[in-house]
Amino acid sequence: MNQVQARFTQAGIRAHYANYPDLGLKNWATAYYAESYPRLQALKRKLDPQNRIQHPQSIRL
Repeated sequence: MNQVQARFTQAGIRAHYANYPDLGLKNWATAYYAESYPRLQALKRKLDPQNRIQHPQSIRL
């Protein structure tokens, strides 16, 4: 975890802005999407069942 993320965590900040990829953020799905992630996964299964749109922090099937 980098110094900025460590300071966020120390300050009690648990949610993060998803428009900047932080590949070092281990819990990115929770940090970016919180409780919406399962709903996003359902949409992903419906709209991209072959998982063609993907990157290191894309919604997982």
